[in-house]
Amino acid sequence: MLSFRPLRATPPPNVVMSMLGGLPAGTEVLTLDGAVPVEFVTPLCSVLTRRGGALRVAEIRLDVRPVALVQLRPRALGVRSPARAVTLPAEQLVQLRGHRAVALFGRECAEARLGDLIDGDRVVDLGQRTTFVHILAFDRPQVIYAGGIEVVTPAASTLPILPQ
Repeated sequence: MLSFRPLRATPPPNVVMSMLGGLPAGTEVLTLDGAVPVEFVTPLCSVLTRRGGALRVAEIRLDVRPVALVQLRPRALGVRSPARAVTLPAEQLVQLRGHRAVALFGRECAEARLGDLIDGDRVVDLGQRTTFVHILAFDRPQVIYAGGIEVVTPAASTLPILPQ
């Protein structure tokens, strides 16, 4: 069931949506049924989360918009993370752990925008392209496994109200 809740912030919906990042079509999301392309994830799917086990998606937003894209090359974020190249929006938040989090943020675990991690070698700026993105939202913010990395997803209550 899709639900719409008021947004407390006042930016236009397209600005808010772009700040949420999202997953381009083809990005694999880990579910109880295994790795599934994000376009096949429905609110009936149980997605594996870092904090809450397997949770059902509360809301899915689809959007086509110009997106600044970043490509993470294999092992860009760790020994096995990701196992193969993955392309995501620069605005997408990811969770870093271990020596990368300590080196960049002085903590064992930290969240970062992919655009802030661009180094031209392992994390590459692909420029802006019109892209079909999927935003998976849960009852509260979650960290899910998508594209072989830990991706931060928003709470459904923070999504903008869509015009009717």
